[in-house]
Amino acid sequence: MKVEVLQKMLGELLLKGGFSFEKITLTTKEGGATLLHIKSSKEGELIGNEGDVLKAFQHLLRRIVEKGESESPLILDVNEYRANKEQALKEMVMLKGEGVVLSQGELELPPMDSFERRLVHHFFEGHKEIKTLSRGEGKERRVVLVYSKTS
Repeated sequence: MKVEVLQKMLGELLLKGGFSFEKITLTTKEGGATLLHIKSSKEGELIGNEGDVLKAFQHLLRRIVEKGESESPLILDVNEYRANKEQALKEMVMLKGEGVVLSQGELELPPMDSFERRLVHHFFEGHKEIKTLSRGEGKERRVVLVYSKTS
């Protein structure tokens, strides 16, 4: 789907939902995902509690784009909220990973949504001493960091 069409579609969705914004820009992330950046002075309204509103808009836009058979995943971000959250998550799990290596054990992380779990698995791809797995069901699903020395 063309950049202009995605930007226009998201802008119309936001306006119909009663949300104001200054600008929508689009970039392509490493791996091919399409990242739509929303700049807004009312970020709290667009993000919602724990990112619920942002996740809902992302889900809705993905469903609409699926009908147009987009070839790449869509990610929405408001004022760098998601980017900052990803960085904080990475820092937290890498620190916890160091503890797993020191203890040579395993550590169950708190429950996370599927997007966050995928990120954690990605952070540890190719790690020499930590393997990841998911445990639990539904909202209680979580990532487990497991010490796994490979020589």
